[in-house]
Amino acid sequence: MALRITRSVDTIVYGGFKLELEDLEKSYDHRVWVRKLVINEDDPRVVLNITDKAGVMEVVLSRGESVHLLKNVAVKFNGISEYTFEPQPYCDHCGRGDKNPVERVYPQARLGIDAPKKYSILRHDARKQ
Repeated sequence: MALRITRSVDTIVYGGFKLELEDLEKSYDHRVWVRKLVINEDDPRVVLNITDKAGVMEVVLSRGESVHLLKNVAVKFNGISEYTFEPQPYCDHCGRGDKNPVERVYPQARLGIDAPKKYSILRHDARKQ
């Protein structure tokens, strides 16, 4: 069963057999960068930049399509989900909040990453606890 992960545009997922949280950029085997989402009800697509030791590859996947990073590691595009954010209204007393509290919708790519258990997968914003 694949790991299901949802990522916004301009976010990165790192994958590798020897990932180091302190230095993801030097320890990854693959870096998957969600570059763009094409929102179309009939055929949503994602543009991914995939970096490995050989270089950078840009792929466009439609819903249900996969790209193999290794023989036993694949990334599948499962569609687009939407995250709705409702900002807090501006407070004159404390100065916090949004002066234009309009609901915002952020589209996110739903990815499935199928890999062996020894292959680690980390978000670019992961922190050590």
